[in-house]
Amino acid sequence: MDKISVTDNALLSARSAIEQFKAKVEALTIKCSSELNANIGNLDQSIHGAIQAFVSVIDRFNASVKGCVDENQASIDERLSRLPEYEAQIYKKRNVY
Repeated sequence: MDKISVTDNALLSARSAIEQFKAKVEALTIKCSSELNANIGNLDQSIHGAIQAFVSVIDRFNASVKGCVDENQASIDERLSRLPEYEAQIYKKRNVY
């Protein structure tokens, strides 16, 4: 095996990217939910339940994205804390006959 190369810049970049993803998803879902809730009074009574159910789905989606991002950030943080240990590993190439 060859030496595994993981840089702190790559991990920090990945952490930043998923943080931006989380922020954008949160902004969009909050905007969508608030717009639907703000205009629900203008809609026919027969679809109020469906709209509220849809808002609930949007909120659950947002919570799921947050959970996924938090898990990935924790994983990246763990790798960052163990980066010196990973970089110290030296793997020797072996010829197997």
